[in-house]
Amino acid sequence: MNSDQYFSVNVTIDPGFTGDIDMDWLIAGDFDGGEPHFAFGTTSVGPFVTTYNVYRDGDLIAEFVGDVFVDEPLESGPGAKAEYCYTVTQNYEFIPPSAHSLPACGTPYTYGDLCELAYEYAIVDDPTIFSSTTYTGDFVWYSVENPETQDFVVSLCGSDYDTKVAIYESCDGWDGEFPVGEDLESLHGAIAYNDDNYVCGQGDYSLQSLTQLNWADPGTYYVLVWGWGGEFGNFALDIYSQQAQTTRVGWGGLSAYVDFNAKGEGASMDSVFEDVNPQLTIIINELGIYWPGYNINTIGDYDVHEGQKAKWNEETSWIVEGDIVDDVTVTFPAGVHYLPVLNVTPVAVQGFITEVANIDFMFDLDNMLVYWPDGGIVPGVEGALEYLFPGSAYLFRCSDEVTFDFAPYSPNKNSGVTIPPDYFRTFNNNTTWNDVLKTGDHHIVGLSQSALNSLEAGDYIGTFNSEGICTGMQLITGKEAALALPVNGDDMTTKDVDGMLDKEYLNYKVYRDGQVYEVTPIYNPNMPNYDGLFNVNGLSQVIDFKFGPLSVEEDPLSAITVYPNPSTGIFNINIQGIENTMKMEVLNSRGQLIYSTELNSSRQLDLSSQPRGVYFVRLYNASSVHLKKIVVK
Repeated sequence: MNSDQYFSVNVTIDPGFTGDIDMDWLIAGDFDGGEPHFAFGTTSVGPFVTTYNVYRDGDLIAEFVGDVFVDEPLESGPGAKAEYCYTVTQNYEFIPPSAHSLPACGTPYTYGDLCELAYEYAIVDDPTIFSSTTYTGDFVWYSVENPETQDFVVSLCGSDYDTKVAIYESCDGWDGEFPVGEDLESLHGAIAYNDDNYVCGQGDYSLQSLTQLNWADPGTYYVLVWGWGGEFGNFALDIYSQQAQTTRVGWGGLSAYVDFNAKGEGASMDSVFEDVNPQLTIIINELGIYWPGYNINTIGDYDVHEGQKAKWNEETSWIVEGDIVDDVTVTFPAGVHYLPVLNVTPVAVQGFITEVANIDFMFDLDNMLVYWPDGGIVPGVEGALEYLFPGSAYLFRCSDEVTFDFAPYSPNKNSGVTIPPDYFRTFNNNTTWNDVLKTGDHHIVGLSQSALNSLEAGDYIGTFNSEGICTGMQLITGKEAALALPVNGDDMTTKDVDGMLDKEYLNYKVYRDGQVYEVTPIYNPNMPNYDGLFNVNGLSQVIDFKFGPLSVEEDPLSAITVYPNPSTGIFNINIQGIENTMKMEVLNSRGQLIYSTELNSSRQLDLSSQPRGVYFVRLYNASSVHLKKIVVK
């Protein structure tokens, strides 16, 4: 016999037996031919496992089991071999291997080049990793394990080139394109993204990157690092857990749950907001104001058990270092207050707030949402407040002492809530009116079912000040049983009149099919404010509207000018071109009348004896009212 022969042996194995089997074998010849006439031995046998032989550029480099083979280490990037070609053969149980597969050729990847081959950062709060990208267009992936529900920050501060960073929930999320913006389409599957920021520059603009995830679930996340315009260089990747909040330009609520005193560092306002003071305009709470641009602080130290409202002039990340405070209960007497959120995760209003008696209303300054049980604005109703978010604060009024306890809602006791994707809605203004400016003072107007019955689906209802500025607006869908219409007061930090003055008359208009109509509200006399005037923190309910066509005549009083503004106290009132006599009233910033006269010609107004600050000049005749904001410096 001059060729190899193959035999198969069928063995029946006891079903209870596991593992390999040692098998003795013997082959006996017929004594013809040369010796030996016998061959014998022992071999270990077990269930057959299919294996594959992998060849790189014709050389056998591995025999492996499975569906995916990773060839490593291989050089990549500039100077490396441009391409490698691979073929595979399959090993069989009783016959020779298969023929070679068709070649598969490509440029090699190394760890970090693919999300699936991400470097391990290990765990959030591990030490900073110092590494680099090495050529134009280079990028690198890292994976990180988040061990518990918490906020965590991904920072490239300290890098030496213009960086970008993004976070993904899984490798499947990336569509192969780098994120270019924060809207859903521009994120290309990322759940967080940043290009440039102010935190890395401690308040100054920085080309390095920092982003965060809020109340992130435990699990593995993937971080993508790359450079703007293909730049490359050395980077410092730091992933750490701290309370972090992305601020939004304008007014909103503000709170923190961190125990500032745990490390013995205190909680001075300057230290708490050190890295964001250039982006922070003002903070106001029950104790006073913090106005860093003017070195004013009447609040004192920061108190985590106090909420506040804040105005920001730029978007940034406010990062608060420390662990959550031990005492997560807060008690307030009857009155108007700001509720801080002393919890790592959002809390549903239903059950937490709805079960607390004596709450007249609660207002979300960030999203203009309302909880107002007597007005019918409760969770489930359009425009109702449904969730309380860490980092924010909520304006509320209570008629008696109330206590809020966040302990039952901590992540280790509660699975948290799922925020519907449409909760943060974008309001589209399709009218000819100005976009409403969100300010720090509000009056809540509720529209009852009977009032809504006088409106049509597609109508816009708006409130206007005497300047004709729209100060509150809602779109009617036709499905509402009740609707809240938040009205914005004047912004004390701006020069111009941009909202309602306290005690100013609320004017209502309806925009319908391109036409504007004046409407007269009928107020519910059983609500706190039913005189038709704007009141800071006021509550009114409209139970009906009476329609009348809006006159389109131009307001002649709008041509009046007041100059110079600001001034040291002497102002020129120019009413040239206006023939009829009018009334002029001057009010201080608290709405108090300090001067009144009649005008039939241009003249000077002398306020040099008045304290420095903001004043309002109200000019009106039988058919029109006009308001000017002036500043005595």
